[in-house]
Amino acid sequence: MAIRIICAAVVISSLSTAAVAQPSDAFDACASVQDSAARVACFDRAVAARHAAQSTPSQPPAAVTAAPPPTKSTDSTVGLDARQVHKLQQARGEAKPPPPAPITARLVRIIPRQPLISAFELDNGQVWEQVESMKLAPEPQELVTIRPGLLGAFFLKTAAGAVVRVHRLR
Repeated sequence: MAIRIICAAVVISSLSTAAVAQPSDAFDACASVQDSAARVACFDRAVAARHAAQSTPSQPPAAVTAAPPPTKSTDSTVGLDARQVHKLQQARGEAKPPPPAPITARLVRIIPRQPLISAFELDNGQVWEQVESMKLAPEPQELVTIRPGLLGAFFLKTAAGAVVRVHRLR
């Protein structure tokens, strides 16, 4: 615990030293000029110097550059939940896409990943992995069905009737 406090103190002191050591800005110097005509001339010189420094590619800009303007999203459904997307599609007159059809395939290979987690390579080339830790003992060449569930979940069902939640790896 003491080491953390010491490290924090070193970081804070180095940051505060760097902040104090920064040279004063030309605009701060101009602001302190009493004569108004001289002050305006000082500001003009400071602005011209800043623009010259920014137009020189070998030197970093003197001021912090502004963030680029935000780009307009082309997808109007970003951030909407399923109900809102459905309402938007109805308003546009778009048909609701059908839910994904169940996949029935044979297991080509069972790939152990972690304790009680496996990946399953199917004969159609897809690879699915268990999301839940569960002892599942399917055999190669066994027929399995992958069905869609709620909220984008998918479930693998073996011929023996065991069901486990899965997600697609490839």
